Amino acid sequence: MRQILIGMLLATAVFFASNGYGQQIMPVPLDSTDLITPVNAHPLPIESVARRRGLLLGEPSRNLIIFSSTGITGASAGLYEAWVPRRRIHSQWQGLETVYPSMTRPRRGSSLSLLQMFSQMGRRLGMVSDEDFILPGFIQSESSQQAVDLSNYHLALSFSGHREAEERARLITSASGSGLPSALTFAELERLFTRKSNRIAGCFYGPLKADCKTASREPGFAELVSSAVSRLSVAPEGFFLAVNYRAVASARNKDLFWQMLEHKKIQDNILQQLVTFVHGRKDTLLLVVDEPESGSWSIGRNFDPAAFVNDLKKIPDVMRVISEKPADTAVVLGRHFAGVSFPVDAILVALNAGDAEKAENLVEQGINRAHQVSFTSHVTELANAGMTIFSLGRNAEMFFGLSSFEDFHRRLLSCVSMPTE
Repeated sequence: MRQILIGMLLATAVFFASNGYGQQIMPVPLDSTDLITPVNAHPLPIESVARRRGLLLGEPSRNLIIFSSTGITGASAGLYEAWVPRRRIHSQWQGLETVYPSMTRPRRGSSLSLLQMFSQMGRRLGMVSDEDFILPGFIQSESSQQAVDLSNYHLALSFSGHREAEERARLITSASGSGLPSALTFAELERLFTRKSNRIAGCFYGPLKADCKTASREPGFAELVSSAVSRLSVAPEGFFLAVNYRAVASARNKDLFWQMLEHKKIQDNILQQLVTFVHGRKDTLLLVVDEPESGSWSIGRNFDPAAFVNDLKKIPDVMRVISEKPADTAVVLGRHFAGVSFPVDAILVALNAGDAEKAENLVEQGINRAHQVSFTSHVTELANAGMTIFSLGRNAEMFFGLSSFEDFHRRLLSCVSMPTE
């Protein structure tokens, strides 16, 4: 009898345990309207699903800032960590989305570019570029980066490789189609700001320059971005600001890694000031677009990034010394870069001709060869490479996971516009 009772108790315990386990592994039911089924061929749009899941806050982002560059991730960023060991890690992002390469997009694409979309909404348009008013193709619904029509902008600021003011003035005229109030120096830009001109275009010559142990641009790119944000932020109708920084890719493609890392420092400063601005407002969405390194790195088997970066840091000091006394070039190079072979005769010829830039490039090429590091860029620059989106601010949580460009465009539209717009 005792054995029978024990068996009945065991059977009961197994029954309840099985029932409880079955309840635990039951999947959470999905809302059928979220799914594509024979009955529901058209599921809810992305904004409706997002609102249902609590991602949207119910109000659009009145302001949008898009900062586009490259090297925010990848090997360029890794070298920069060795260059600036105390760099503040950007852990404040609220969203992270990877967008598939544009080569996978259907031919029909979107009928409106982001610029056209914001213009129709009545938002104030602004841009800051580091090369001849060029913006990324995805902003203009184009396959590659190219110059924009300045007549659409309330504020358009850009650097240019044209040293002569007349050439930069012609660039503004050809890009705007009409005479806009224009500035070719920072002083002229400040005067236009003081006059509160409705539309302003500015084009400035400011190559990267070495000064003792650091490098700077005159005028500074970060200052241009700060000026644009300050001026546009007072617009009651809201604004769209596009910032494009191509200098990191340009230097990397030429194997000018010292300049690449100095441009990374400028890039970092811009990121920090944009993040600070967005943290101070509740109506602004910031999207940081990192276009992949369009090419491939080659390094030696025993490549030491710390040693490589340490040699690169010596370049400004070395160039200052040999520019003052070219006759000491061989001695100075040997003292700072033991075991590195340089084309001393070619460097002397460049220095004596007053071409310090060429001499500096020859010094850096010698360092690159010694460390066996180079970068081979692709023929088509950043046209079909896809992009990574970091987001912060109003409705930033909408940007997550993997998506097509069309899905990214829909998410962005749902974040910045009301259904009636």
